[in-house]
Amino acid sequence: MSRRSEKAERAAVNLLLLKPRWNREWSESPGEKLAILQPRFTNELAKKLFGRLSRSPDIRIRLDDFGAFVWKLCDGEHTVEEIGNELRASFGDSVEPAMDRLELFLQYLERYEFITYPNVTELQQAGSRDNTTEEKRGL
Repeated sequence: MSRRSEKAERAAVNLLLLKPRWNREWSESPGEKLAILQPRFTNELAKKLFGRLSRSPDIRIRLDDFGAFVWKLCDGEHTVEEIGNELRASFGDSVEPAMDRLELFLQYLERYEFITYPNVTELQQAGSRDNTTEEKRGL
């Protein structure tokens, strides 16, 4: 399934109910900001040819405090709504408008395939069952 059709299907699902999950390795060291590890090369030949020249096989994408906080909660267990509530509770007014910022950040992470939404299919099936039930009742 293409990314475009996945987005179209997900559009019918409430963003607040989705549970984002990391799709990349990440690291956090004392005194250093959290970093998402993006492989420098994905092609095996490029890895062999250019891998020796680079210091690390990964590019480190460092996140600010808000981004690191959200990233840690993208464990596939927390919904977007829960993450937004935790963000507000921890950072207060400095993060407002929290849900707008969170939505944009998650869109960015998804666009670059840093996160996935493993529960989207489950929510779509639940939504289609609800629609079928409503149609049977004549609503």
